[in-house]
Amino acid sequence: MPTELSDGFSLAAQVPAALLRKVFAGTFSQVLPGLTATVAGGRQLTIWFKGSESGLTLLPKPLPFVNPIQVDLPFMARLSGEYDEFHGTIRIRTAVTQVRVESGGESFIAPVIDFRPNAIGSFEVPGDESGEDLVWRPVITSVVKPALANISPFTAGPLFPGRDAQFFLSTHPDASYGPGTGVLAVYIWADGGSPPPIPSTITTRNVSADRAVALVPRDRVEQAIEAGLRANGLRDLPRDIGGVTITALSVNWRDFGVGGGHFYITGTADHTFGDVDFEAWVQLYVEHGAVRVNVLRTRHDASFFIDLADVFSGGAITRMLEEVLPRAVGGIGLGAFGDIAIFATDAVPEPQAFAIMDIDGTVDVWPSGLGIPAHLVARPVTSSFPLPDYLWGHAETREFHERTCSYGRLLKRPVRIPTWMRAVELGYNGCWHCQREYNVVAIGQLFVNVVGSASAMPKVTARLVSDVQRFGVTVRPRVEELSGQFGWNVSTGSRVYQSVPLVPGVWEVTVAEGDWSVITTVQVGRAWRSEGEIQGTATMVHAEVGSSDVSVEMVTPRV
Repeated sequence: MPTELSDGFSLAAQVPAALLRKVFAGTFSQVLPGLTATVAGGRQLTIWFKGSESGLTLLPKPLPFVNPIQVDLPFMARLSGEYDEFHGTIRIRTAVTQVRVESGGESFIAPVIDFRPNAIGSFEVPGDESGEDLVWRPVITSVVKPALANISPFTAGPLFPGRDAQFFLSTHPDASYGPGTGVLAVYIWADGGSPPPIPSTITTRNVSADRAVALVPRDRVEQAIEAGLRANGLRDLPRDIGGVTITALSVNWRDFGVGGGHFYITGTADHTFGDVDFEAWVQLYVEHGAVRVNVLRTRHDASFFIDLADVFSGGAITRMLEEVLPRAVGGIGLGAFGDIAIFATDAVPEPQAFAIMDIDGTVDVWPSGLGIPAHLVARPVTSSFPLPDYLWGHAETREFHERTCSYGRLLKRPVRIPTWMRAVELGYNGCWHCQREYNVVAIGQLFVNVVGSASAMPKVTARLVSDVQRFGVTVRPRVEELSGQFGWNVSTGSRVYQSVPLVPGVWEVTVAEGDWSVITTVQVGRAWRSEGEIQGTATMVHAEVGSSDVSVEMVTPRV
């Protein structure tokens, strides 16, 4: 029998990996938006998961009935007593499996991701071997791993009504579906006896990352067409339909081998003026699980008017076509007349509600069956674990603000800083209006005048090397790269570089161009405003490309 579309099974469904990611991300964000735990030393660890950015990758199958996947969970964490926060990704290798969910007297099959210890192949927090990573990674692992195990498993795909059928899952990581790769195939068997073997490869019947598709084999559809014809009296011809007597009727498949397609209906009508041969091109589509008929066009060979549109827009032929899919699917206990309940479309308990599908769209006609599209029902995620507050830093003025500050709100690309201690550590100065308790009046300003060719654009950096304490915090700013946007001065043959506001102290200045570089240590002066006047001094370093000579002078600041 022509059952290649569903690989010999009663029914099949193909769910792209991109859709699995959406379902899992919604489920995870709702169930585990964050964690708090007390760790070594009595300190409080808080973890926020970036659920919407969760990754899910299908992996090659080591065994026929094992469906391995890789899940990436981005997160950020804060530890009491630490100034900064840690950003990372938890990577877990486990498998997609299935569970039975009972709700309201109904039973559903749910593809899920299992995070229990006996299901996990590996659990890691990837990162480099820096001291910071080595401190954070074991702490994160010790907290997240048992938390996931306690609330495992997580829904990873659409739910299916679990009635009189067996369900088999199979991942196909290399199967392409248009914009992406990776497909979870769900095979459904309800015909009695032993099911056919699960295929190792598949031909995808989906072109969208935003939908799943249910596949009904052609033999089951043709049986449903035949049953519909008989039920509506269309096998006992002649038959009057809408004032036209049908004496012959045939339903044929028209496909293009790539989806789309339609049914081609031909027949003969007995009219007052003689027999009329007619044709109709009919498309099936579904609206929220109910089948509808779309008459693309009709044609007949009569020279007089005959209203064939009425014949195909209502009446027995339309009813027969609208019943085809419910009959074919209902034959294996997954549907009822007027509704195609292949996917769960009713309310189901959390977290499975993120896997509810709306069967909606044009039915694909393939050479060996039909493809029924289903889209994920959008459900908003409301987190019970609010994100932390941030201070907003200005990258050029090196000031930090509250988000509600009238100056902070003006920042177009603010630097997010987790705590005031981290801001001070990075060399930022508190805003005079909203962070006055962390405001330092004096700032440091550094200029570097480099003589070189007009085409040269040396790189100038500065690094704080002295021990500076502010508000009980050791200041350790990142290496600063000075801006050379003042441009080339033709008369002096030099380019002047200027720093952002710096912490006054001893800085190591490096000027490099190609294979040449020079390093010097300077005291960056202090400058401030007093009654509208600029007070103090700035530091000017003079260097020449190719020379090891460096000179330093104190100049008027430009603040």
